[in-house]
Amino acid sequence: MSRGRKARAPARVAVPPLSPRHPAALFAMGVAASCAVVSVSYRLYDTDLWLLLGEGRAITMLHGLTRANLWTWPGYGTSDLTAPWWLFRVLVWALWSAGGVVGLFAWRWLSTLAAFGILLSAARRLGARGLLPLVTTTLCVLVYRLRSDLRPETISAILFASVLWLLEADRAGAASGG
Repeated sequence: MSRGRKARAPARVAVPPLSPRHPAALFAMGVAASCAVVSVSYRLYDTDLWLLLGEGRAITMLHGLTRANLWTWPGYGTSDLTAPWWLFRVLVWALWSAGGVVGLFAWRWLSTLAAFGILLSAARRLGARGLLPLVTTTLCVLVYRLRSDLRPETISAILFASVLWLLEADRAGAASGG
């Protein structure tokens, strides 16, 4: 190079984001899913779990909702309809009957993966591309793990994610004229 010439900066090339079907993206999704599963795989410590299991067993054995409080000493025998989440109690009892602790953990894993998978799909519909949505989703799972106990909120998380996905699908359809 001669003394009077300035070095030219290299031209910037726009790199397209990875397709979700690219092997690297699939590997990253697998790592993110594994992180989510490991994140919610901690000891079952919620004392309400035994109440949920007991109510689910009673509903299953009685083939109907309980009409009296069978669960607390001060209110034993008083009129008490099972909480509105009775179907969740039956689901938890069925999981416990079928698989024990593994069945309960399977619910935690599947409900977490479903909720955040749906949210990731909604983010992609909103225009999120590349691997950054996986990173942010994994960070959100770390915050969510505190709410991943076997509670009716796990179903609420899936329903909330589904509503966001449906709203975004409707908005995208309206924007495209469909």
